[in-house]
Amino acid sequence: LRVQQRDTYCAGTVRHPFGVHRIMPAEDVIKAFKKFDKDGNGVISRSELSSVLKSLRSDTWDDDSVERLMSKADKNGDGVLQIEEFVRWLFAAFEVDPTFTDAANLVASCPEEQGRMIGELFAFFDIDTDRYWNFTEADYCVFATEGKHMDEFSWKQMLHMAPPEFVDKGKQALSLEGMVWFYLNPDFEFSIEKDYLSVFTKVKMVQELFDFFDLDKDGYWNFTESWECSFATDESAGQNHTEEMFAWLVNEMMPADEKSKGLSRKCVVDLYCQPMHSKFDMNIAKDHETLQVYKKKLAMEIFENYDADKDGYWNFQEAQACNKETSETTFTEEEYMTMVEFMQPGSEDKSRGLSKETVVNTYLDPKHQQNALRDHKRVTWNK
Repeated sequence: LRVQQRDTYCAGTVRHPFGVHRIMPAEDVIKAFKKFDKDGNGVISRSELSSVLKSLRSDTWDDDSVERLMSKADKNGDGVLQIEEFVRWLFAAFEVDPTFTDAANLVASCPEEQGRMIGELFAFFDIDTDRYWNFTEADYCVFATEGKHMDEFSWKQMLHMAPPEFVDKGKQALSLEGMVWFYLNPDFEFSIEKDYLSVFTKVKMVQELFDFFDLDKDGYWNFTESWECSFATDESAGQNHTEEMFAWLVNEMMPADEKSKGLSRKCVVDLYCQPMHSKFDMNIAKDHETLQVYKKKLAMEIFENYDADKDGYWNFQEAQACNKETSETTFTEEEYMTMVEFMQPGSEDKSRGLSKETVVNTYLDPKHQQNALRDHKRVTWNK
Protein backbone atom coordinates (compact mmCIF):
# COMPACT_ATOMS: atom_id res chain seq x y z
CA LEU A 1 0.00 0.00 0.00
CA ARG A 2 2.94 2.28 -0.57
CA VAL A 3 3.30 4.52 -3.56
CA GLN A 4 6.68 5.19 -5.11
CA GLN A 5 6.81 8.93 -5.48
CA ARG A 6 9.04 11.74 -6.55
CA ASP A 7 10.16 14.43 -4.11
CA THR A 8 6.99 16.15 -2.96
CA TYR A 9 6.01 19.79 -2.90
CA CYS A 10 5.28 20.83 0.68
CA ALA A 11 4.61 24.39 1.85
CA GLY A 12 7.20 25.92 -0.47
CA THR A 13 9.95 23.35 0.15
CA VAL A 14 10.82 19.92 -1.18
CA ARG A 15 10.62 17.02 1.27
CA HIS A 16 10.74 13.25 0.91
CA PRO A 17 7.74 11.66 2.63
CA PHE A 18 8.98 8.15 3.47
CA GLY A 19 11.31 6.54 5.96
CA VAL A 20 10.01 7.83 9.31
CA HIS A 21 7.78 5.69 11.52
CA ARG A 22 4.66 7.31 12.97
CA ILE A 23 4.38 7.60 16.72
CA MET A 24 1.17 5.68 17.41
CA PRO A 25 0.97 2.37 15.54
CA ALA A 26 -2.33 0.80 14.53
CA GLU A 27 -1.83 -1.87 17.20
CA ASP A 28 -2.15 0.80 19.90
CA VAL A 29 -5.38 2.14 18.38
CA ILE A 30 -6.76 -1.41 18.29
CA LYS A 31 -5.87 -1.91 21.96
CA ALA A 32 -7.53 1.39 22.85
CA PHE A 33 -10.67 0.42 20.92
CA LYS A 34 -10.88 -2.92 22.72
CA LYS A 35 -10.52 -1.20 26.09
CA PHE A 36 -13.78 0.63 25.38
CA ASP A 37 -15.58 -2.17 23.53
CA LYS A 38 -16.35 -4.15 26.68
CA ASP A 39 -18.78 -6.66 25.14
CA GLY A 40 -16.60 -7.29 22.07
CA ASN A 41 -19.35 -6.67 19.49
CA GLY A 42 -17.17 -4.46 17.29
CA VAL A 43 -18.76 -1.12 18.24
CA ILE A 44 -18.63 1.20 21.26
CA SER A 45 -21.90 2.17 22.89
CA ARG A 46 -22.55 5.44 24.69
CA SER A 47 -22.55 3.65 28.06
CA GLU A 48 -19.22 1.90 27.31
CA LEU A 49 -17.68 5.22 26.31
CA SER A 50 -18.99 6.98 29.40
CA SER A 51 -17.92 4.23 31.78
CA VAL A 52 -14.27 4.19 30.69
CA LEU A 53 -13.88 7.97 30.43
CA LYS A 54 -15.37 8.64 33.86
CA SER A 55 -13.13 6.01 35.40
CA LEU A 56 -10.09 7.71 33.83
CA ARG A 57 -10.90 11.36 34.54
CA SER A 58 -14.12 11.90 36.48
CA ASP A 59 -13.24 15.58 36.93
CA THR A 60 -13.16 16.14 33.14
CA TRP A 61 -15.79 13.80 31.76
CA ASP A 62 -19.46 14.12 32.70
CA ASP A 63 -22.64 13.12 30.88
CA ASP A 64 -22.78 16.37 28.88
CA SER A 65 -19.16 16.24 27.68
CA VAL A 66 -19.46 12.56 26.75
CA GLU A 67 -22.68 13.29 24.85
CA ARG A 68 -21.04 16.14 22.92
CA LEU A 69 -18.13 13.92 21.91
CA MET A 70 -20.44 11.06 20.97
CA SER A 71 -22.52 13.35 18.77
CA LYS A 72 -19.42 14.74 17.10
CA ALA A 73 -17.92 11.33 16.32
CA ASP A 74 -21.08 9.33 15.50
CA LYS A 75 -21.31 10.53 11.92
CA ASN A 76 -23.84 7.93 10.73
CA GLY A 77 -26.11 8.56 13.69
CA ASP A 78 -26.59 4.92 14.71
CA GLY A 79 -25.82 5.62 18.38
CA VAL A 80 -22.56 3.64 18.50
CA LEU A 81 -18.97 4.18 17.35
CA GLN A 82 -17.40 2.02 14.66
CA ILE A 83 -13.60 1.75 14.54
CA GLU A 84 -13.18 4.64 12.08
CA GLU A 85 -15.54 6.81 14.14
CA PHE A 86 -13.54 5.88 17.23
CA VAL A 87 -10.41 7.34 15.65
CA ARG A 88 -12.26 10.59 14.99
CA TRP A 89 -13.46 10.51 18.57
CA LEU A 90 -9.89 10.12 19.86
CA PHE A 91 -8.98 13.36 18.14
CA ALA A 92 -12.06 15.07 19.55
CA ALA A 93 -11.20 13.76 23.04
CA PHE A 94 -7.66 15.13 22.67
CA GLU A 95 -9.12 18.58 21.94
CA VAL A 96 -11.12 18.46 25.19
CA ASP A 97 -8.40 16.84 27.34
CA PRO A 98 -4.83 17.05 25.91
CA THR A 99 -3.57 14.73 28.67
CA PHE A 100 -5.88 11.90 27.59
CA THR A 101 -3.30 9.12 27.18
CA ASP A 102 -4.97 7.16 24.38
CA ALA A 103 -5.02 10.27 22.17
CA ALA A 104 -1.93 12.17 23.28
CA ASN A 105 0.43 10.46 20.82
CA LEU A 106 -1.67 10.71 17.69
CA VAL A 107 -0.04 13.80 16.18
CA ALA A 108 2.77 13.14 13.71
CA SER A 109 6.18 14.34 14.80
CA CYS A 110 7.31 16.01 11.55
CA PRO A 111 6.25 16.88 7.98
CA GLU A 112 8.21 13.88 6.64
CA GLU A 113 6.12 11.57 8.77
CA GLN A 114 2.92 13.24 7.57
CA GLY A 115 4.13 12.92 3.99
CA ARG A 116 4.60 9.18 4.35
CA MET A 117 1.07 8.82 5.69
CA ILE A 118 -0.35 10.86 2.82
CA GLY A 119 1.50 8.70 0.28
CA GLU A 120 0.12 5.46 1.72
CA LEU A 121 -3.41 6.81 2.10
CA PHE A 122 -3.38 8.17 -1.44
CA ALA A 123 -2.16 4.86 -2.88
CA PHE A 124 -4.87 2.93 -1.02
CA PHE A 125 -7.67 4.85 -2.75
CA ASP A 126 -5.90 5.36 -6.09
CA ILE A 127 -7.87 2.46 -7.56
CA ASP A 128 -6.64 2.87 -11.15
CA THR A 129 -3.04 3.51 -9.95
CA ASP A 130 -2.58 6.55 -12.21
CA ARG A 131 -1.21 8.74 -9.34
CA TYR A 132 -4.30 10.96 -9.52
CA TRP A 133 -7.51 10.95 -7.54
CA ASN A 134 -10.65 11.42 -9.58
CA PHE A 135 -13.91 12.37 -7.85
CA THR A 136 -14.91 8.76 -7.16
CA GLU A 137 -11.58 7.91 -5.53
CA ALA A 138 -11.66 11.06 -3.41
CA ASP A 139 -15.21 10.19 -2.38
CA TYR A 140 -14.06 6.72 -1.28
CA CYS A 141 -11.49 8.33 1.02
CA VAL A 142 -13.98 10.81 2.47
CA PHE A 143 -16.55 8.08 3.10
CA ALA A 144 -13.96 5.79 4.72
CA THR A 145 -12.62 8.52 7.00
CA GLU A 146 -15.67 10.71 7.64
CA GLY A 147 -18.59 8.33 7.20
CA LYS A 148 -20.25 10.56 4.63
CA HIS A 149 -20.03 11.09 0.88
CA MET A 150 -18.28 13.99 -0.81
CA ASP A 151 -20.33 16.29 -3.03
CA GLU A 152 -19.11 17.18 -6.50
CA PHE A 153 -19.18 20.90 -5.77
CA SER A 154 -16.62 20.48 -2.98
CA TRP A 155 -14.41 18.45 -5.31
CA LYS A 156 -14.55 21.14 -8.01
CA GLN A 157 -13.63 23.73 -5.39
CA MET A 158 -10.56 21.70 -4.42
CA LEU A 159 -9.49 21.43 -8.05
CA HIS A 160 -9.92 25.19 -8.43
CA MET A 161 -7.90 26.02 -5.28
CA ALA A 162 -5.04 23.56 -5.88
CA PRO A 163 -1.86 24.75 -7.67
CA PRO A 164 -2.52 24.16 -11.41
CA GLU A 165 0.51 21.91 -11.85
CA PHE A 166 -1.18 19.35 -9.58
CA VAL A 167 -4.47 19.24 -11.48
CA ASP A 168 -5.37 17.24 -14.60
CA LYS A 169 -8.22 19.36 -15.98
CA GLY A 170 -9.15 16.80 -18.60
CA LYS A 171 -9.68 14.06 -16.04
CA GLN A 172 -10.89 16.50 -13.37
CA ALA A 173 -8.35 14.81 -11.10
CA LEU A 174 -5.86 15.82 -8.41
CA SER A 175 -2.34 14.41 -8.20
CA LEU A 176 -0.64 12.92 -5.16
CA GLU A 177 1.37 16.13 -4.82
CA GLY A 178 -1.91 18.03 -4.81
CA MET A 179 -3.22 16.04 -1.84
CA VAL A 180 0.09 16.59 -0.02
CA TRP A 181 -0.42 20.31 -0.60
CA PHE A 182 -3.93 20.22 0.89
CA TYR A 183 -3.02 18.08 3.88
CA LEU A 184 0.03 20.14 4.86
CA ASN A 185 -1.48 23.54 4.13
CA PRO A 186 -2.55 25.14 7.46
CA ASP A 187 -5.31 27.08 5.68
CA PHE A 188 -7.34 23.85 5.29
CA GLU A 189 -8.79 21.63 8.00
CA PHE A 190 -7.28 18.36 6.81
CA SER A 191 -5.85 15.90 9.36
CA ILE A 192 -3.70 13.19 7.84
CA GLU A 193 -3.20 11.52 11.22
CA LYS A 194 -6.93 11.09 11.70
CA ASP A 195 -7.58 9.96 8.12
CA TYR A 196 -4.61 7.61 8.08
CA LEU A 197 -5.51 5.89 11.34
CA SER A 198 -9.19 5.67 10.36
CA VAL A 199 -8.20 3.55 7.37
CA PHE A 200 -5.04 1.72 8.40
CA THR A 201 -6.19 0.62 11.83
CA LYS A 202 -8.83 -1.40 10.00
CA VAL A 203 -6.27 -2.58 7.43
CA LYS A 204 -4.04 -3.85 10.24
CA MET A 205 -6.94 -5.81 11.71
CA VAL A 206 -7.77 -7.39 8.35
CA GLN A 207 -4.16 -8.35 7.69
CA GLU A 208 -3.96 -10.09 11.07
CA LEU A 209 -7.23 -11.90 10.34
CA PHE A 210 -6.06 -12.95 6.87
CA ASP A 211 -2.66 -14.19 8.04
CA PHE A 212 -4.20 -16.29 10.80
CA PHE A 213 -6.29 -18.31 8.34
CA ASP A 214 -3.72 -18.38 5.52
CA LEU A 215 -2.33 -21.66 6.79
CA ASP A 216 -0.20 -22.44 3.74
CA LYS A 217 1.27 -18.90 3.80
CA ASP A 218 0.91 -18.41 0.06
CA GLY A 219 -0.77 -15.01 0.32
CA TYR A 220 -4.13 -16.32 -0.88
CA TRP A 221 -7.18 -17.85 0.75
CA ASN A 222 -8.39 -21.06 -0.84
CA PHE A 223 -11.96 -22.17 -0.15
CA THR A 224 -11.10 -24.07 3.02
CA GLU A 225 -9.19 -21.13 4.50
CA SER A 226 -12.00 -18.70 3.70
CA TRP A 227 -14.55 -21.11 5.18
CA GLU A 228 -12.47 -21.43 8.36
CA CYS A 229 -12.61 -17.63 8.74
CA SER A 230 -16.36 -17.45 8.11
CA PHE A 231 -17.07 -20.25 10.57
CA ALA A 232 -14.79 -18.81 13.27
CA THR A 233 -16.16 -15.26 13.07
CA ASP A 234 -19.82 -16.13 12.47
CA GLU A 235 -20.88 -19.77 12.71
CA SER A 236 -24.14 -19.22 10.82
CA ALA A 237 -22.26 -17.49 8.00
CA GLY A 238 -19.77 -20.36 7.90
CA GLN A 239 -22.59 -22.85 7.39
CA ASN A 240 -23.76 -20.86 4.36
CA HIS A 241 -20.26 -20.35 2.95
CA THR A 242 -20.34 -22.65 -0.07
CA GLU A 243 -17.75 -23.39 -2.73
CA GLU A 244 -20.09 -21.86 -5.30
CA MET A 245 -20.27 -18.58 -3.37
CA PHE A 246 -16.49 -18.55 -2.92
CA ALA A 247 -15.96 -19.15 -6.65
CA TRP A 248 -18.33 -16.28 -7.45
CA LEU A 249 -16.44 -13.94 -5.13
CA VAL A 250 -13.09 -14.90 -6.63
CA ASN A 251 -14.47 -14.35 -10.11
CA GLU A 252 -15.83 -10.92 -9.14
CA MET A 253 -12.81 -9.68 -7.20
CA MET A 254 -9.64 -11.20 -8.61
CA PRO A 255 -7.77 -10.38 -11.86
CA ALA A 256 -7.90 -13.10 -14.51
CA ASP A 257 -4.31 -14.28 -14.02
CA GLU A 258 -4.83 -14.85 -10.27
CA LYS A 259 -8.29 -16.42 -10.10
CA SER A 260 -6.91 -19.94 -9.80
CA LYS A 261 -5.08 -18.95 -6.58
CA GLY A 262 -8.13 -17.82 -4.60
CA LEU A 263 -8.65 -14.54 -2.70
CA SER A 264 -5.48 -12.48 -2.19
CA ARG A 265 -4.58 -10.65 1.00
CA LYS A 266 -5.13 -7.30 -0.77
CA CYS A 267 -8.52 -8.49 -2.01
CA VAL A 268 -9.67 -9.37 1.52
CA VAL A 269 -8.40 -5.99 2.79
CA ASP A 270 -10.42 -4.29 0.05
CA LEU A 271 -13.56 -6.27 0.92
CA TYR A 272 -13.41 -5.03 4.49
CA CYS A 273 -12.03 -1.52 3.97
CA GLN A 274 -12.95 -0.15 0.55
CA PRO A 275 -16.30 1.72 0.48
CA MET A 276 -17.07 0.29 -2.97
CA HIS A 277 -17.59 -3.08 -1.26
CA SER A 278 -19.76 -1.81 1.61
CA LYS A 279 -22.68 -3.86 0.24
CA PHE A 280 -21.05 -6.94 1.79
CA ASP A 281 -21.55 -5.34 5.24
CA MET A 282 -18.29 -6.71 6.70
CA ASN A 283 -17.33 -5.47 10.18
CA ILE A 284 -13.64 -6.04 10.83
CA ALA A 285 -13.76 -4.76 14.41
CA LYS A 286 -16.36 -7.39 15.31
CA ASP A 287 -14.62 -10.16 13.36
CA HIS A 288 -11.24 -9.25 14.84
CA GLU A 289 -12.67 -9.39 18.36
CA THR A 290 -14.35 -12.73 17.60
CA LEU A 291 -11.01 -13.98 16.26
CA GLN A 292 -9.36 -13.25 19.62
CA VAL A 293 -12.02 -15.32 21.40
CA TYR A 294 -11.55 -18.13 18.87
CA LYS A 295 -7.76 -18.02 19.27
CA LYS A 296 -8.10 -18.23 23.04
CA LYS A 297 -10.43 -21.22 22.79
CA LEU A 298 -8.01 -23.09 20.51
CA ALA A 299 -5.00 -22.18 22.66
CA MET A 300 -6.70 -23.42 25.82
CA GLU A 301 -7.57 -26.72 24.13
CA ILE A 302 -3.96 -27.13 22.99
CA PHE A 303 -2.71 -26.48 26.50
CA GLU A 304 -5.18 -28.85 28.14
CA ASN A 305 -4.35 -31.59 25.62
CA TYR A 306 -0.71 -31.70 26.84
CA ASP A 307 -1.26 -30.84 30.52
CA ALA A 308 -1.16 -34.53 31.44
CA ASP A 309 -1.13 -34.03 35.22
CA LYS A 310 -3.84 -31.33 35.01
CA ASP A 311 -2.00 -28.96 37.35
CA GLY A 312 -2.36 -25.89 35.09
CA TYR A 313 1.33 -25.86 34.11
CA TRP A 314 3.43 -27.44 31.40
CA ASN A 315 6.50 -29.14 32.80
CA PHE A 316 9.44 -29.92 30.52
CA GLN A 317 8.01 -33.23 29.24
CA GLU A 318 4.57 -31.73 28.52
CA ALA A 319 6.00 -28.72 26.68
CA GLN A 320 8.33 -31.00 24.73
CA ALA A 321 5.44 -33.22 23.68
CA CYS A 322 3.52 -30.26 22.27
CA ASN A 323 6.57 -28.85 20.53
CA LYS A 324 7.38 -32.16 18.82
CA GLU A 325 3.86 -32.60 17.47
CA THR A 326 3.26 -29.01 16.35
CA SER A 327 6.69 -28.03 15.03
CA GLU A 328 8.55 -31.37 14.76
CA THR A 329 11.48 -29.91 16.71
CA THR A 330 12.86 -30.52 20.19
CA PHE A 331 14.64 -28.48 22.85
CA THR A 332 16.81 -29.32 25.84
CA GLU A 333 15.68 -28.97 29.44
CA GLU A 334 18.11 -26.08 29.84
CA GLU A 335 16.57 -24.32 26.84
CA TYR A 336 13.14 -24.95 28.33
CA MET A 337 14.07 -23.33 31.66
CA THR A 338 15.53 -20.34 29.79
CA MET A 339 12.21 -20.02 27.96
CA VAL A 340 10.27 -20.16 31.25
CA GLU A 341 12.52 -17.45 32.72
CA PHE A 342 12.04 -15.24 29.66
CA MET A 343 8.27 -15.69 29.36
CA GLN A 344 7.47 -15.51 33.08
CA PRO A 345 9.89 -12.94 34.55
CA GLY A 346 9.31 -12.34 38.23
CA SER A 347 6.96 -15.29 38.59
CA GLU A 348 7.11 -17.31 41.81
CA ASP A 349 5.93 -20.44 39.99
CA LYS A 350 8.84 -20.91 37.57
CA SER A 351 9.66 -24.29 39.10
CA ARG A 352 6.24 -25.53 38.03
CA GLY A 353 6.88 -24.63 34.39
CA LEU A 354 4.88 -22.66 31.83
CA SER A 355 1.49 -21.59 33.15
CA LYS A 356 -1.71 -21.93 31.19
CA GLU A 357 -1.98 -18.14 31.04
CA THR A 358 1.53 -17.83 29.58
CA VAL A 359 0.90 -20.43 26.87
CA VAL A 360 -2.47 -18.93 25.90
CA ASN A 361 -1.01 -15.39 25.77
CA THR A 362 1.79 -16.67 23.53
CA TYR A 363 -0.83 -17.68 21.00
CA LEU A 364 -2.81 -14.43 21.37
CA ASP A 365 0.13 -12.04 20.93
CA PRO A 366 1.00 -11.68 17.19
CA LYS A 367 4.65 -10.88 17.95
CA HIS A 368 5.23 -14.54 18.95
CA GLN A 369 3.97 -15.73 15.53
CA GLN A 370 2.32 -18.80 17.05
CA ASN A 371 -0.72 -19.86 15.04
CA ALA A 372 -3.29 -21.56 17.27
CA LEU A 373 -5.35 -22.83 14.33
CA ARG A 374 -2.37 -24.49 12.64
CA ASP A 375 -1.18 -26.12 15.88
CA HIS A 376 -4.69 -27.15 16.88
CA LYS A 377 -5.14 -28.92 13.56
CA ARG A 378 -1.83 -30.73 13.96
CA VAL A 379 -2.76 -31.82 17.48
CA THR A 380 -6.19 -33.01 16.32
CA TRP A 381 -4.70 -34.85 13.34
CA ASN A 382 -2.11 -36.59 15.53
CA LYS A 383 -4.80 -37.69 17.97
